[in-house]
Amino acid sequence: MQTSNIENEFSNENILSDLKRVANQLASTRLTIAMYDEHGAYAPRTVAYHFGTWNAAVEAAGLRPTHQNGSTTNKRANKRALIGNNK
Repeated sequence: MQTSNIENEFSNENILSDLKRVANQLASTRLTIAMYDEHGAYAPRTVAYHFGTWNAAVEAAGLRPTHQNGSTTNKRANKRALIGNNK
């Protein structure tokens, strides 16, 4: 069975390649949805659909994911650590 051109165009490999291309173009190890939306070839929703989540796609591309608010730290874990240090 032969795959169609559209299946090839939207392959995981092509999406990952484009994520890496954009990160390289922006000289960044992180890639936010906003950054990719401005420079990427695919809709961020398409990327997330193929990998389950945006961050899963970013990690699969070998990049560092960001959290929903754009930070790269776990604020909840940091808060617990601060509370624990104040006891």
